[in-house]
Amino acid sequence: MMRMFNIKNFRIMAIVDLDALSTEFPDNRIVLINGSELVCYPKVVQPEIYSEDNLSLDKSEEYFTVGSKPVVKNAETGKDEMKDFFYKNAFLFFRNAHRILNDSRMFLAPVPVQNGLAYTGTSGFYYPTLGVYIEWWLNCDANVAKDRKGRDALTCRIAGSPLSGSNHCTCVYPDGKIGDISHSPFINVWSTFMKINKRYTKAKQMYEAYTLPEVVDLLLAVGQSRESELETQLDIAEGNTNILKRLYCSLKEQYYKLQNQYKDLGILHYKEELEAFRVEYRTRKHNAELEIESLVAARGEFKSQMKQGIINNVEYQHAITPLTRRRKAIEHDLITFRAEKEVALVKKGHITYSQIDNYLNQDDEK
Repeated sequence: MMRMFNIKNFRIMAIVDLDALSTEFPDNRIVLINGSELVCYPKVVQPEIYSEDNLSLDKSEEYFTVGSKPVVKNAETGKDEMKDFFYKNAFLFFRNAHRILNDSRMFLAPVPVQNGLAYTGTSGFYYPTLGVYIEWWLNCDANVAKDRKGRDALTCRIAGSPLSGSNHCTCVYPDGKIGDISHSPFINVWSTFMKINKRYTKAKQMYEAYTLPEVVDLLLAVGQSRESELETQLDIAEGNTNILKRLYCSLKEQYYKLQNQYKDLGILHYKEELEAFRVEYRTRKHNAELEIESLVAARGEFKSQMKQGIINNVEYQHAITPLTRRRKAIEHDLITFRAEKEVALVKKGHITYSQIDNYLNQDDEK
């Protein structure tokens, strides 16, 4: 049974592993990355061989730079006009994301924008569709629906180097103005788009699709219902929330990684001082244990004399009192020595009490 797109089953890229999703779809269906299924309408004439869109090195060497890319020769008449049409209506499409993600012919509407990377050219970016852009705008780890100043701006064209990360992309603003934009890290931008685009490589060749003008006519003819508008706003809000969650998890992971490195650096920084502290502490502890053993033995001797009647209880108490005081003094001195040394080290910074304790205890275990 087909599952319609709705906010309840909407899941974004930040928590879905695209590589783990199957690209094998049921007959006459496509499965979106949120799990929704769309009914598709097969073309009357099917291709004998389905072309692939695998990432490959650009052997022409035309894409071995990050700057201006080669102009496609013998481009179809009106292709530039259709690209401008896409830019002009990008926000209309975005506001109607819910409707586009519920109609396969809208979803598969071809977008004549040439994306590309240095070294690999346009491979992996062939024939993007309106639905690919919608899913990417909503789900990309990087915020491709805002510019660097936080203003609404949909990234519409990708261009850059996958190695250096240098990029020079194109974005469009709500008023239709075109601008330049760069993203960091760039890999989050191009890899997400490529993975989404390649999911539908076969579907683009098999099923019918509207043209962009037809999509606009349909959207404007029906009008955007309040319910559809709210659904799209909820999709965007949930997408932003999950992107923030992904960012939080990434920062948390980096924090713990840096924290561990910080701890290691603290130990290395105070290595000589810690080792001297450990040797002296062990020596003091060993001497204290020997003296306490002698005190315990002396106490035992006095107790034996009391049992034999050589001394009475009063004399016994007088005899062991200095022994008890001495033992407490030995233990206090050892504890004080360790505490003062630890406090002095911690005050210098870059090391914690637990690190010092672990260092001393590791030696004890040996």
